[in-house]
Amino acid sequence: MKKIIFSSILLVFVSFLAAGQQFGVMLGGGLSKKTGTSDISNDITDPLFTLNGYLFTNIGIGKKHSAALLPSLGYTSKGIVYHDLYLMDILGNIFTKSDYKSRISYLQLDIPLCYQFSFSNKGKMFVGGGPYMAYALSGKAGYFNNSASDVNDDRFSGTTSIDFKNENLSRFDAGLVLQAYAIFSGRYCVGLKWDIGLANLYKKKVFGDTHNRMFGLNVGYIFNKK
Repeated sequence: MKKIIFSSILLVFVSFLAAGQQFGVMLGGGLSKKTGTSDISNDITDPLFTLNGYLFTNIGIGKKHSAALLPSLGYTSKGIVYHDLYLMDILGNIFTKSDYKSRISYLQLDIPLCYQFSFSNKGKMFVGGGPYMAYALSGKAGYFNNSASDVNDDRFSGTTSIDFKNENLSRFDAGLVLQAYAIFSGRYCVGLKWDIGLANLYKKKVFGDTHNRMFGLNVGYIFNKK
């Protein structure tokens, strides 16, 4: 199933790429959080700064290309930071407080349908939204800033790789992406994107109902000017 999902994402983007009129690259960063019934209070959570980079293509729709598909494929990371979590020993006794950071790296495919219009002789704007699908390539999590200097419990020290199988975490994520992009001189672009996760990040809902959220700023370059 993992290989099927991964291969399907690549295949869909390649088909879009073959139909595209323009081809470019976007790089940027964002702020990621999680929402849902299993989340700890927002009073002790902060957004996680993340990086992303992806390839995109522009597929004009209609005779005047007043609309366009802007499919993209690339790397994005999502997660969250928790502050002042109480840690317990094997007997259930609280012995310190600590911060906790979780970050998952995804291969993500966005398929937004955008309205296209010109705002100057050399500038175009794309505004719209559509579905996204993502597959987790890897993940890291760990505790830091322990209030007790003598914490020797391996569970609460250092960063470890996320075990998706044993932690009941799903590698698959999906939802809605909203985008607004400006292209200048046919080559340079800057834009905003907002990922609204709709898929539960837990395989079994009994463990909770958690969804990704990410707001990002990107800049890019188009290789084949039209």
